[in-house]
Amino acid sequence: MILIIGKELCRINNLNYRGKMTMKIRFCEQNKGTGKLFKKLKENHPDVNIKRKDCLKKCGPCGKAPMVLVDGETVKGDDGEELYGKIVALLKKS
Repeated sequence: MILIIGKELCRINNLNYRGKMTMKIRFCEQNKGTGKLFKKLKENHPDVNIKRKDCLKKCGPCGKAPMVLVDGETVKGDDGEELYGKIVALLKKS
């Protein structure tokens, strides 16, 4: 028998500690200009589900500008700082 409590249960059910659905943010390894952004998001938003994948299968926008997938939707910015601002705005909405 396995007993799961607290944050582990939230993680398994994709909930944050407040019981809200956790936003999923995915970074592509090949996308240039998102390395610092990835670290900044991980440090400032530890309760968000943030991962780096080998490929997000979005090669068109990925090759042109910094981008991430937020809950499956493409979010782009002219640079890492603009993209960070867009992601934080989405986090505040959720």
